[in-house]
Amino acid sequence: MLHLLRSRLPFLVINGSGIVVFLIAASKFWIEPELVDMPGANVGNAFGWIVYAAPIPAVFILGDLAWMALKTFKSGWADRARYTAVSLLVLACWAAAYLFDNMHHGV
Repeated sequence: MLHLLRSRLPFLVINGSGIVVFLIAASKFWIEPELVDMPGANVGNAFGWIVYAAPIPAVFILGDLAWMALKTFKSGWADRARYTAVSLLVLACWAAAYLFDNMHHGV
């Protein structure tokens, strides 16, 4: 079990770091709670978020999918299932980070 975790640890650490960087970058565009119900209060933030924060998860998710495809096709049946499970867990973490960020945009 330790070998299973150790072989995937760099992948997990890189993605965890990417999630933290994404949330820090995206937090610069979060709307203030008192402005949530004001129409148009966060229009300018959307453009900044698209340019500054959105590319981060896009690059990581594409890299994760490529990593998953490479590891899945190069490994045996038991490792294939493990790599797929770890990759899906990481993609779920990215989805959770995106949803957390989306909650703070007042949309």
